[in-house]
Amino acid sequence: TYTDVTAHRRAEAALRQSEARHRLLADHATDMIVQADLDTTRRYVSPACRELLGFEPEELVGTRPLDGTHPEDATGLARILAELTAGRIDTATS
Repeated sequence: TYTDVTAHRRAEAALRQSEARHRLLADHATDMIVQADLDTTRRYVSPACRELLGFEPEELVGTRPLDGTHPEDATGLARILAELTAGRIDTATS
């Protein structure tokens, strides 16, 4: 019906606006924001990584955190990643 189509279009427009707002915040945050799959593959890395790590975001997308981790830090990071991906913790900061 006409009402269903109108409601659907409004919902789609609201979703696009919300996504644009979140992208704007992530792209301009001074903290590095990473979105990753459960296998820890990075799917989004915010531009703040340039200042914080010296990498372009595109260099990190498709990689995993353990790929470039110093061996002395790998065990601790692997433990944190396992906790995150298992859902035992929601966030991790370092």
